[in-house]
Order: sequence, then structure tokens, then C-alpha cells
Amino acid sequence: MHKAMAVAYRPIIQKQGSKYRIEEYEGSHKYSEFMKDAPLDVVMGMLVFFYNLTSDLLKAIPNYLQKVASQEMKTGNLSVENGEVIAKYTHLLKATLEDLMRLQKPDYILA
Repeated sequence: MHKAMAVAYRPIIQKQGSKYRIEEYEGSHKYSEFMKDAPLDVVMGMLVFFYNLTSDLLKAIPNYLQKVASQEMKTGNLSVENGEVIAKYTHLLKATLEDLMRLQKPDYILA
């Protein structure tokens, strides 16, 4: 976990108002030892953030693909290059999503 933390949290090198720049990524080795002393609430916060992001993306992708496919059908621009094939696999994508959501174990969610 300390290596993941070293990737996610890097020093701010420049700040201007509410915007800032962080140090360029040079590998997790640079800060991984330092991150072994990171507070547990920060680690848990990062885990919950990425769990929620993954969950939201898993829900959004099939809906987006279905929307794009239906727009393509309405405009008549159907071909392999522009997404005609997506419409055929929308049901498969939804079934796969449901399986993925069932398999996830939210062991690190705070109650």
C-alpha cells in the first residue's frame, strides 16, 4: 500500500490560488518508504475514493455505449468504424457489469 500511496500523493511544487502543480512522477521508490508512516485515515480515504470511482465508471460505461450506439442508429452512420458493432454487444456488456458488481468485495469501506 505504501507504494500506491507514493504514486497518489506527491509534493506540491507550485501553488497559485486554488490551483497547484505536483512533482512529476518518477516512480514509487522515491517516496514509498516515507509513505509507510502515512496516517491510516489517509490510506483509507484513498481506497474509498478509488472504490467509488471504479463503481461509478462501471455504471457509466454501458450507459454511455448504449447512448452512442442509439445515436449512431438514428443518424444512419452505421459501420464497424463508428460503433455499429457496439449496439450488438450492449446486452453482453450489461450482463458483464452485473457480474463484476456482484464479485466486488468492499472490504475497505468505512461503515
